[in-house]
Formats: sequence, structure tokens, C-alpha cells
Amino acid sequence: MKPSGWGIALRVLGVLSTLFAGLGIIGIIGAMATDDYSGGDAVLGSLILVIPPIVVAVLLFRGAERVDKWAVERAARRAAQAAAARPTPPQPALLQTQPRDESQKAKAAEEKAAKRRQIEAERQAAKEEQEAKRAERKAARAARRKEREEKRAAAAAAARERAQAEQERKDREGYSTASGDWVPPKPLGTLVDPWAPGQSLEVVGEHYRQRAFVRLLGRKPGFDQYGGVEVYGEGILVPDPNNPYGGDGAVAVYFGGEHVGYLAREDADRYFPTLESMHGNGVLVRVRARVWASRPSAGGDVNARVTLVVPEPAGMFPSNDFPDAPYAVIPTGRRIQVTKEEEHMDVLAGYVRRGVNVDNHVAASLRSINEIRPRSSYECVQVEIDGQRVGVLTKGQSDKLLPLVRHIEQRGYVPIVRAVVKGTKLKADVVLNTADAETIDEDWLDDLGEAITDANIDKMPATTPRPDFDWDD
Repeated sequence: MKPSGWGIALRVLGVLSTLFAGLGIIGIIGAMATDDYSGGDAVLGSLILVIPPIVVAVLLFRGAERVDKWAVERAARRAAQAAAARPTPPQPALLQTQPRDESQKAKAAEEKAAKRRQIEAERQAAKEEQEAKRAERKAARAARRKEREEKRAAAAAAARERAQAEQERKDREGYSTASGDWVPPKPLGTLVDPWAPGQSLEVVGEHYRQRAFVRLLGRKPGFDQYGGVEVYGEGILVPDPNNPYGGDGAVAVYFGGEHVGYLAREDADRYFPTLESMHGNGVLVRVRARVWASRPSAGGDVNARVTLVVPEPAGMFPSNDFPDAPYAVIPTGRRIQVTKEEEHMDVLAGYVRRGVNVDNHVAASLRSINEIRPRSSYECVQVEIDGQRVGVLTKGQSDKLLPLVRHIEQRGYVPIVRAVVKGTKLKADVVLNTADAETIDEDWLDDLGEAITDANIDKMPATTPRPDFDWDD
């Protein structure tokens, strides 16, 4: 029996183990000869150095015989399988004892061909089955990979949404940084101008926002000089109800996108309720602002001052509602006194405020009409509050304002102007603050679009002037 490769390896290991046992025996005999070992030591040395290697060698030799036997049996099986798979070669003609007839030969050939076809079909089926299993495994791996990618993408999208929602909450409500500094809400909302004229109001806390002034003005000439830099623009008032240092409510001031300070505590107490109410409707107030800043020494502190032009809280927004119909608010301009208020005190009595010279800021609407006089009529501008007439403009004032009113009405809008009602229930004045046809900005006119209807005055029936009779006594 020819030894196998594994059998040879096991035998080599067995020989090495035997040699190790022999060396152990020689060492024990030498030690006993030199009296280094006693009898007990020799027995113990044999148990450790001689007997285990001999046992291992015996096991290795027996294992080698079994491996060789197994290898021979496996080779025999493979040979038998190969012989069974090979077609039996035809016997030489000289060894055949009986000739076959043609039908037997054809039948045998057909059987062989059928067997070959069957074997080929089985091989093809096995191959197709393997390919199908391979494709199925590949598809399963792709599906698992896609599922993992979708889960990762969904988790990343959810994380982004959470981060975005958290950032939106911070921008909307304000937040504290890790160092304990408070960041106020961002100026998010529709910006509107205050309804009434304002007066100067100083901002506080500029010293704590030096980086904001560096970003705003640091590159402008003169910033590093004692005279500093002065700029004008729009300041935005943002109510900050969650400010931990704001008492009943703080008001942050933004300029050029930077937080530059707060209203003083006593000012914030007056303005916060009005601003918070407007902010609840998505509206923020923008006011005229002046910013001055200077840093004369490189790396030193920034000196800054912010001044706003802000009306009293009652003048932030009109005390009455805007009309339900589409409207256009005419920009401010000059003050115009309304006439014939005394004929409408039944209406104006509800708009005067108690107190001496207390202004009530309202939204008044303008209408183009034909005003009837005792002996004539003229085109003029009628003034209304909440749809009720409260007076008219003089012919001279109407001539300046009427083209603008008609232009707005032809675009389908109700002209709205800022107005002040002042007085008592017995006598009240109405004063408008509006641009006229000579001073209105043309870009503002272009934003109104094209005419879509007639002005109100053009919809009114024509009036015939009354004759001027010369009565004789």
C-alpha cells in the first residue's frame, strides 16, 4: 500500500517523538551514572520525558496507517465513479463471439446517445440550478445592502430633520450656549414699519456684542480711529420672552443681521406687550437706526452706540383694523389737515383718546368722490375710518392727492394712509401723513400693476352744477 502525503507527515512526527523519547532515556541513564538522579527521580523522569513521547509516537504511526488506508479507499471510490461515468468502449471485433445485427447495434447506439443526452441534461440542470442559486444569493446580498443603505439614509434624514427642527426652535425661541450666554430669537417674520412717527431711543448692551460690530463695520475706513464709523439703516425689534435675564420680557435689537443690543429694561417693559402681540401674528417692527462704532487700538475693546427712532407703543400699529378688501398703504410724506370733521363727530367721538393732546393713530382710507356744494360740485378726496366718512380734503389738497387715489383705485386697491385723531368728543381733528401725486416714488407705483377697473369717482353718476340765480328783493 502506497503511503499518502498525510501518512508520511504523521510518520515523520512519530519518528521525531521516538527520538525525543530516546534522548530522554539517554539523559536519565547519564544522570543516574553521575549520581545526579536517584531511583525515584529516574522513575519520575521516565514518566515525563520517555513514556509520553512513546505513546504519542505509537498514536502517530497508527494514525498514519489509517490515513493511508482511507486515502486508498477514496482513490478507489473515485476510480469506480470515473469508470461508471465513462462509456464502455466497444469490444474489439476479434473478441466478440457472436456478431450483432444492425438493429441491436442501432438500439445500443440509441441507448448510449440517450444516456449521453440524459447526462448532459443533468449536468445542464445542475449548472442552471447552481447559477440560479448564485443569482439568488447575489440578489439577496444586494437586497440586504440596499436595505442597509436605505436604513442609513433614513437615519441620516431623520437626524437632519431633528437638527433642522432643533435649529428652527432655537431661531424661534432663543437658546443658551455651552458657556451660558443667551442667544435671542432670530428676526423671523414679516417686517413692517411703525405706524406713527418716532423719537430717539438708545440701545443698551453694545459692549457685550463687540464681534457683531467688527463684522458690521470692521472693514470700513475710520473704524480704527477715535472718530469711528457711523452708518444708518434699519433696526429690527424682536421680542425675547424666554430671556433668563429679561424680567417680564426683553426686546432684542438686530441691525444688518447682527444682534447689537437690547432695549433698556424700562423701555422693554413698555414695548414688549405690543411687540409680542404683533410677533404672535408673524409681524416684526423695523425702525430707522443709527450705528456708530470705533476700535482705535488693534485688538482692543470696541466702543459702540446704537440709536433707534421708535414711536410710543400705541403708535406701533394702528388702533383699528385694515379693510377686508385688498389695500395699499401710501408711504408717509407731509401732514394734511382734514376738513369738515365737525359734521362727523358722531363717528369721531369713538376714536378720540382721553387726556390732553393724546394721539390716536389710525388707518384711514381715501376715496375719490364728487363733493356737492350749495351751488356747485368738485372732485375731491373723502377720508374714511373703518368705512365711515370723517371728512374731506380741500380742493387744493385734493388736486395734489386725487391723481394718486384714482391710480390706486384703478388697480383694485383701497388707498390707506396714516392718520392721527386728536381732541375730545366735542371737537376732534384728523391729520393725515401721506405722500401725494407729486412726491410718490415711481417704483412704488409700478409695484401696483396695471389698471383693472375704474376709479370710484368714475363710477359715480355725473352731477349737474346748480344754477347761480340772481334773486331780486
